[in-house]
Amino acid sequence: MSDTARIAASDAGTAAKPRSRVLVFGEALWDLLPSGPVLGGAPLNFAYRLGSLGVPTRFVSQVGSDDLGDRTLAGMRALGMDTSLVSRTDGLPTATVIVELDEERNPSYTIVEGVAYDAVPWSEALAAAVGESDILCFGTLAQRDPRSRSTLRRLVDAFTGRTVLVDINLRPRCYTEETIRWSLEHGTIAKLNDEELGVLADIYSLRGDDLIGLAEQLRLAAKLDTVVVTMGGNGALAIAGPQPGTDGSEPVIVPGFVVQVEDPCGAGDAFAGAFMASMVSGLPLETAITRANALGALVATQPGATQKVTEEEMIRLMAEGRRAEVGVRELKINRRER
Repeated sequence: MSDTARIAASDAGTAAKPRSRVLVFGEALWDLLPSGPVLGGAPLNFAYRLGSLGVPTRFVSQVGSDDLGDRTLAGMRALGMDTSLVSRTDGLPTATVIVELDEERNPSYTIVEGVAYDAVPWSEALAAAVGESDILCFGTLAQRDPRSRSTLRRLVDAFTGRTVLVDINLRPRCYTEETIRWSLEHGTIAKLNDEELGVLADIYSLRGDDLIGLAEQLRLAAKLDTVVVTMGGNGALAIAGPQPGTDGSEPVIVPGFVVQVEDPCGAGDAFAGAFMASMVSGLPLETAITRANALGALVATQPGATQKVTEEEMIRLMAEGRRAEVGVRELKINRRER
C-alpha cells in the first residue's frame, strides 16, 4: 500500500476519534534573519505545525511587555494559535536570536540571554492545562535558566499522560549534561539530528559511528520508547522498542525529498509536528516519518518557519517528489571531529 493510500485509509478510520490535547513548553522568540525579523522558536514552530494539522495544541511561554511581545501574541493569533498560556513580564525583553546563513543556506545562531522565556512562571492555569493534556512536549533550550527549568519540572511532575516528546535542540552554552539526562529520563520519544546524536553518544559513552546502532544504544540507555534522528536533506531514521509479534527493534529509514532550499529555519520543527500528528492519528512509523520529511522539506522551500503548507502539498510531494539517495556513508557520523 502506498503512503498516500495509508493516509487515506487511516483518515477514514480515525475521523471520529477524539484528538489528543498536546501541551508544548518552550521559547517564543524572533529570528533576526538577514531578510528581517521572523517569529519563531522551535517549540512555537512545532506547536503551530501540530495545530495546523488538526491536533488540539496549547503553547506555554513568556514574552516581554514590549513591542516584540505585542507582535508575538498578534502573530500567534494570526496563525490560529492559543495564547492563553503565554505570560508577559515587565522585567525581561521578548527573546531574539541573530541568525546568519552560510553559502549553502545553513543557519548559525547567536542566542541572546536574559530574556522573557528564561523565566516562565508557574500558575494555576498551567496546573489545569497539564491535567487536561495527553501529550507533553519540551526541548532543551528553555531549560538553560533555573526559573523556567523549575516550572517545566513542575509540569512534568504533574503530567499524567503517557507520551512525552523531548526535542534535543542543542545550542552552545545553552545546555548541560544534567539537562539532557533529565530530559531523556522523563521522555518517551526523543527527536534529534545526526550532529546532536554525536554529542549524546559522547555523553552516554555509546560505541561506534553508525547512526542506527547509536540510536538504538541511546534508546536503551535512556529507556526511551522511540528515537527519531533527522539527517537534513537525506531524510530521517527512527527506531522503536520491540512491537508485539516481533523479535526486536526494527529501524525505519526514510530518504528525504529533494527540494530547492530557501530557508531551513523551522524545517526540523515542522518535521516534528507532522511526525507527532501522524502518531496521534495512529499511522505506522514509516508513514509518520515520510509525512514529516515532506512537511519539513516544504517548509525549507519558503522564507520563515511559519508559512502555510497545505495537506494537499504534502500529499503531492510524497506522490511525485524525488527522493534523496541514502547509502552507508549517509548513515554514519565522524566522531573524530567532535
